[in-house]
Amino acid sequence: MPETKTRDSNFELLRIFAMFIIILHHFAQHGIFFPPESASQFSFNFFVKEILWGTPGAIGNWLFIFISGFFISEKSASKEKIFRLWFQIFSTSVIIGLVFYFAKIPTIGSTHTALTEYSEHGFAAAARPAGLKDLVFSFMPCYFGNNWFANTYLVFLLFVPILDKAVRAMNESEHKKAIFVMIALGTIVPLGLRERFFYPSAVFAFIAGFFIAKYIRLYDPIFFKNTKRNATCAAGLFIFIAVYKIFARKVFAIIPFPSHSDIENLARIFDSNNSLPVMLCGLFLFSAFKDFKVPHNPFINSIAATTFGVYLIHENPLVKYWLYHAVLKSDSFVDSPFLIPYLFAGSIAIFAACSVIELLRKSIFKIMKLAA
Repeated sequence: MPETKTRDSNFELLRIFAMFIIILHHFAQHGIFFPPESASQFSFNFFVKEILWGTPGAIGNWLFIFISGFFISEKSASKEKIFRLWFQIFSTSVIIGLVFYFAKIPTIGSTHTALTEYSEHGFAAAARPAGLKDLVFSFMPCYFGNNWFANTYLVFLLFVPILDKAVRAMNESEHKKAIFVMIALGTIVPLGLRERFFYPSAVFAFIAGFFIAKYIRLYDPIFFKNTKRNATCAAGLFIFIAVYKIFARKVFAIIPFPSHSDIENLARIFDSNNSLPVMLCGLFLFSAFKDFKVPHNPFINSIAATTFGVYLIHENPLVKYWLYHAVLKSDSFVDSPFLIPYLFAGSIAIFAACSVIELLRKSIFKIMKLAA
């Protein structure tokens, strides 16, 4: 029986919400360009970008990690599932690469020179028609890390049989200790020492999220059973991070740091998956949706089933800058008072378009009897 038919729609609705805020983050990150030292720096729109860039995406990542950890088991992490996932990553990348190469669509891709040019002068100055190098990259998406979350999830699946057995062998006290150690190593230690001592890989976040989600499923702690309190805590954490980012940008701008990157790192200290407030925000949101009663809804479930494909399409290296700048004309809204509704409307449009494309891909592959 398909997985989406066995789940309540509250988790499927959470998957849709998670993907939406990830798209919103990507839109702000890749689509809203402020030239270095421009007059728009520290404007209202600049801080809109600051708030939407980073934190929503990291929260969305944790939501998917918790959902995966809550449901996945040794049986569901089969060789067939891993192959189907890899084939989806590969086929989506190849199709996009072929379209961009033969249509000569202007793009930035993932070359260092083009990305540097974009960061200094914007999309129009850096874009060039997709070339042979871009096509080659498209045929090796996992090797070149075209989609870090998808590649990390593939690696995580290889660990699931071991992790599932470890969880079943633990008692509740041992489970709590494991979670505490992983949270400390994954979020607190990197905050102060970063690469100089211990900087966990992306797989570490998946493993930590697996242990946390399994604990909630096995023991259903009373602390996370109040939906209203969970939602309030998540909102409070997000507001705290947003206020900190604005405050940090304002204060650190007047301090003579050795480099601009030092200011960036301090202002974005809560923007990664290794951020404790971000992880907790995702955890409270996950807990709120877990006990949120949503009747089984086939439409919600079918849309939720496209979220992984939506991610692969809109965050493809060839697609992302072209989508925001050439298609959605984001440069026209950098100084617009309508930036916020534009970002939300554009993110909805991206989700809808990519979802339709993913449904079409699945239908065609099903007809061709290929792994969908």
